[in-house]
Amino acid sequence: MTETEQLITLLRERLKQQQRQHKEDMEQQMHQMEMMMKVFSGAAASAREESYDDPSASNLRFPITTQAAAIPSFVAFDAKSELWPDYWSRFCTFVVANSVPEQRKAQVFLTNQTATVYKQLANLATQQNPPKDINSLTMDEIVKFMKEQFDPKLLIVRERFKFWSDMKRKPGETLQELAARIRQDAATCDFPSIKNLQDEALRQRFICSVNNEAVLKALFKIKDTELDFARAVQVAIETEDAAKVAKETVYGSKTMPVNKVHQNKTTGPRKNHKQSNSTDRKCYRCGKAHKATDCPYKEAKCRYCDVTGHLEAICRKKQHQNRERHSHASVKRVTKAELVKAILGEVPQDTPRLDVPITIQDRQFTMELDTATTGNFVSLPVWRQLGKPKLDDVTHRYESASKHDLPVLGTFMGQTKDPVTGKQSSIPYIVTKIPDLNLLGRNAIQTLGISVDNALGLRSIESHAKSEGAKPTHPATSNAPYAALQRDCHRLSDKFPNLFKQELGCLKDFELDVKFKSDAKPVIHKARPVPFALRDDLAKGYEEGIAKGVWKPVQFNEYGTPVVPIRKAQTSGTLKPKLRICGDYSVGINDQLEDHRHPMPLPEELMQKLGGGFGYTKIDLADAYNQIKLAPESQRRLALSTHRGVLLQQRLPFGIKSAPGYFQEIMENLTCDLPGVAVFQDDILVSGKDANDHLSNLERLLTRLNDKGLRCRHEKCKFAQASVEYLGHTLSAEGISKGSKVEAVLKMPAPTDVSSLKSFLGSVQFYGKFIPNLASMAEPLYRLTKKANPWKWGDEEQAAFEQLKNVLSSDQVLVHFDPNKTLGLACDASNVGIGAVLFHRYPDGSERPIANVSKTLTAAERNYSQIHKEALAIIFGLRKF
Repeated sequence: MTETEQLITLLRERLKQQQRQHKEDMEQQMHQMEMMMKVFSGAAASAREESYDDPSASNLRFPITTQAAAIPSFVAFDAKSELWPDYWSRFCTFVVANSVPEQRKAQVFLTNQTATVYKQLANLATQQNPPKDINSLTMDEIVKFMKEQFDPKLLIVRERFKFWSDMKRKPGETLQELAARIRQDAATCDFPSIKNLQDEALRQRFICSVNNEAVLKALFKIKDTELDFARAVQVAIETEDAAKVAKETVYGSKTMPVNKVHQNKTTGPRKNHKQSNSTDRKCYRCGKAHKATDCPYKEAKCRYCDVTGHLEAICRKKQHQNRERHSHASVKRVTKAELVKAILGEVPQDTPRLDVPITIQDRQFTMELDTATTGNFVSLPVWRQLGKPKLDDVTHRYESASKHDLPVLGTFMGQTKDPVTGKQSSIPYIVTKIPDLNLLGRNAIQTLGISVDNALGLRSIESHAKSEGAKPTHPATSNAPYAALQRDCHRLSDKFPNLFKQELGCLKDFELDVKFKSDAKPVIHKARPVPFALRDDLAKGYEEGIAKGVWKPVQFNEYGTPVVPIRKAQTSGTLKPKLRICGDYSVGINDQLEDHRHPMPLPEELMQKLGGGFGYTKIDLADAYNQIKLAPESQRRLALSTHRGVLLQQRLPFGIKSAPGYFQEIMENLTCDLPGVAVFQDDILVSGKDANDHLSNLERLLTRLNDKGLRCRHEKCKFAQASVEYLGHTLSAEGISKGSKVEAVLKMPAPTDVSSLKSFLGSVQFYGKFIPNLASMAEPLYRLTKKANPWKWGDEEQAAFEQLKNVLSSDQVLVHFDPNKTLGLACDASNVGIGAVLFHRYPDGSERPIANVSKTLTAAERNYSQIHKEALAIIFGLRKF
């Protein structure tokens, strides 16, 4: 069938489908009209009977019938957009305006509701005793149910608090809009029910003056009828006192040194200021902005000096004694220039910054610790990088140490995690217009378990008493020598905002042409069935991939590979793991591909290249393969067959056998001239001889990646670490040790067949350079893998299995190879195998291994004499190293 015939067939099918849909719509409309005619015909018949009984009403027959048939439809109730009292009021108006008979009100109401509301009312009818049909429900029963389900139970105290505390005119609001807003807010306050007007005024004025969140919560929980002015004052005092006692019990009454700020005096004449308005002065009794003669606390008794006429909070005697006490504390004079720097977030040179890396909403930022504040501040650029989360209004005024108001935009809650302690919590942040003001307050520091001493690179007295091998509680302990470099690396990364954007990159000026064999033929497979549990995730994945440019939908294509959805490893903080959409190219495409024989670097080569460096930075590319664009012919041949149609593969996919070789070659060509950089697929490692060299190498790499249009995941990058996990090993300045994956080997049970034994031996062989004489130690196990030997797991095999696990669990570290140090080679031979170890000999006479190698002896080699076996071990070691 030609393409034209296929297109004509498709158009005919669509035309038939549209005709069927049109027919169904017409049938549905006719059914609705019949139902409406039945309802209104009953009303018309009733009206005719009344007119026949009353001859004087004969002239009303036709108007009544016409009026009943002309009742329009009414809008359905939507709880999301309208309150039930407002809807019921509008419906009553509709009933009166359209002269709906009382006996038909329930049916008219039901026919105008959504399917959800109708079903709820039907369930209500069946739950009656005895059960009823929905058409037999009275209007009173329907209204009672709707009121119970959808009429919000308002807290009168809270509503009146909102009414009196939000009386200011908003910017740009007209007087008519202000009056309408006040009327709307008053509707939920139930003012007509007030009996004692004076007590109500005192109570609400007191509640509106409270600025303690805990007190307001306690007051709002009490019913309006049970809360008078005296009860409100009593509850507020008890709640506030309880909070103070609890705080002192938990944190103690510790005092902190006070930094006293002075502004340098200026010479010259002083400017005259107009006398401020009397209404702007603060009342000396309570501190509010009103006259002292009008203060409601004229008869209040101070709990500090026991004098009537003012509150303890502004007691002059108490303030005077506090000033005398603070004057004896450590005082630091700050110039006006330093004060401006402090407001702008700058720190004097002699003051160490307490910077730590913190992850907010899965993005990593450098935050400064500030134990002098409880608030957490982020700058406007950081808020934008987080995707501009919705801001709530601020309820407090924030000011600097110089009493200057801080310009804030609002607050938001951000999921925050300390990448080292692993603790995470939802932390409130205040967005400010001051650049580079990114602070974590003491509450967040305590919640996340961050140690301020460790952030400064200090060690407590207790930590000195511990062994040197103790595990650090924060990166500053293990990364103390790298703390400054880590801050510099984070600041350097901030200079490349495009590089760390949350979008898919594309390598500039390059298209990959995947090579196929000369006799390659088109292969097309139909789309595989998709489980219903994955349909939504797959559809979302397709839409995201098409938007990013990974795929392009087409109507016809000669090639088509079925899809294999794969769940990625679940990360902390996610409800379910992400779905990766791959093509199953093993069913036909891989057999037609030319092998791309670009050599993969060995882990030893890459780690040796950066061995002994000062700190390690690990850069992670985001969706690495998908950042490589394919040539048009390759896009067509690697297309996917999905349940939504054919998708052209515009970017390098996962699953084709030549993809690793192509990508490794691209990355090596991209970074081959950069010093201190090692690349294995999408894992890029950077180091340097010292801090400056490290920073310089990192800047060159980030510049190169940014210029080429690539994108990285900031949250997965690790900057200036003392040690990093790389290719299954732990790399540090001291040497190479086994990575965290060795734990999986140690937890493996004893093998039950040859297949599981080979799996265990393969995992052990991966860490073979850490195990001296591995071949001799594992010889009983290797013997079982031979086809000529029957499977028999005995004591000898179990002992070898346990011995290998014990050796793997050791903390042996292999040093980095240094051509300037003395080398040594130690060899050994047994009846079943030979081994060798390459080591460095240091000036103090100590020896540390660089690598271990071993092999089992063949049947002929086992007949050698012992001295010949030793010689064979030497030859083996020399050839291997």
